[in-house]
Amino acid sequence: MTEHLLVFAKAPQAGRVKTRLQLPPSDAARLHCSFIFDVLHRHERKGRQMTLWRGGDCQHPFWARVDVPQRDQPDGNLGDRMCFALRETMKSADNARVVILGTDSPSLPPQFV
Repeated sequence: MTEHLLVFAKAPQAGRVKTRLQLPPSDAARLHCSFIFDVLHRHERKGRQMTLWRGGDCQHPFWARVDVPQRDQPDGNLGDRMCFALRETMKSADNARVVILGTDSPSLPPQFV
């Protein structure tokens, strides 16, 4: 059985990510970058296919630093975007296990996924 991990992340634009943390916008954007990398590395497993579903500015230079397959999130609310990603993944994955994960919990233990 194939495992697919779909990671949802916004572009690390200063003033648009981690705004509730009351950090300077550039610091918040750097923290967001770290969260993305932490989630990707923490949940990387042999035999698991991982796709980063990027939102916001899909042309942001940060995405070039991420070494996993990437897709653009479509328009719509979060539920619509997640449903689209799930359907797209299931089209090409028979008998697969699929999990969608955000980047706001970079320390989530892998055994919980």
